[in-house]
Amino acid sequence: MRLLLLIAALLLAVSPASAQTWDETTDGGGDAGDLPGSAQVLAAGPTYTTITGELAAPGDVDMYEIYITDPANFSASVCNGLTAAGGLDSAMQLFDSAGNGIYENDDTEGGCADGNLLSTLPAGHANSPTAAGVYYLSVSGWQNDALDSVPDFVFDQCTFNTVCAPIGGPIASWSGNGTQVGVYQIDLGPGVVPVELVSFDAVVSGTDVTLNWATASETNNAGFEVQLRDGETWNALGFIDGNGTTTEAQTYSFGIDNMAIGTHTFRLKQIDYDGAFEYHGNVEVAIETPGTHVLSSAYPNPFNPQSQFTLAVAQEQHVTAELFNTLGQRVAVPFNGSVEANPPQLVTIDGAGLASGMYVVRVNGSSFSDALSVTLLK
Repeated sequence: MRLLLLIAALLLAVSPASAQTWDETTDGGGDAGDLPGSAQVLAAGPTYTTITGELAAPGDVDMYEIYITDPANFSASVCNGLTAAGGLDSAMQLFDSAGNGIYENDDTEGGCADGNLLSTLPAGHANSPTAAGVYYLSVSGWQNDALDSVPDFVFDQCTFNTVCAPIGGPIASWSGNGTQVGVYQIDLGPGVVPVELVSFDAVVSGTDVTLNWATASETNNAGFEVQLRDGETWNALGFIDGNGTTTEAQTYSFGIDNMAIGTHTFRLKQIDYDGAFEYHGNVEVAIETPGTHVLSSAYPNPFNPQSQFTLAVAQEQHVTAELFNTLGQRVAVPFNGSVEANPPQLVTIDGAGLASGMYVVRVNGSSFSDALSVTLLK
């Protein structure tokens, strides 16, 4: 399933009037990347039937991120020898959204109208794509092979005039062999449309956050898992059901109340009915301190040997946190220093050397005074 930005132009059906060429330089702004992470993404607009570009230097590879709507009829072909010197001998590859090889073809002799060699990924082949979705289409020079992380060949080194099947893992690099340079033209069969992204933003109200996103169409969409980043991991906050398959615009929202002071990053994990998924985002929001400060309760409480609390301030200032017993005697200073605006400051109360009983923590800054009570049980 792909999510189409409402802010982008909606895709048009395949027709002579809407067919358009995508050019690597004119439309893409420069050299296309050679791996999924740097592939050139076709922009919103009419359905594209042709891609033009150039392998500008030996070892160059051009990769394009496309969306295939009709996998049964998908095909792509590139005619070689289009330079004045007739010099480019190319190969063509297709990878899935995870970078796994689908199929590859080097040359089919005499397939072009001018008699030059034709590299083609045919429709209806045993290795043709089987599901609609995101794919990566690449053009490389002859002998420049796709490699996985081992590194081993991604595709079987099949013979001339043969469509090659995948034998290795996801693409990680290219061999860089060969000396082929020159311009090319890729002719796309039916069922290829530009790849779009989901519209996704956040609205902050105090410490509450509302995430909003919209789709222009959906295919096989089970729904969206909302995730929050925690360090290097992502935690699921909830799930919103999708609308299956629809060509009508849809809007969604998800609310999170009482977020902690600080910066938070959200993303969406869109999940298909067949379990396939794709990530969208990231959206970053900043929760600022309401009023002058926010002082949390101590936890654990009662405690032994330590308890902790957090303090957030609206303006940077010097803060002291002092611990007093029931006689009003100061027995410890858990914190004495500068606190930045908004990020919570963690303060630890250490009960070592103190008797069991109730204590008061007095917290003072230049713009506020506050207190909390704790109980030490030994």
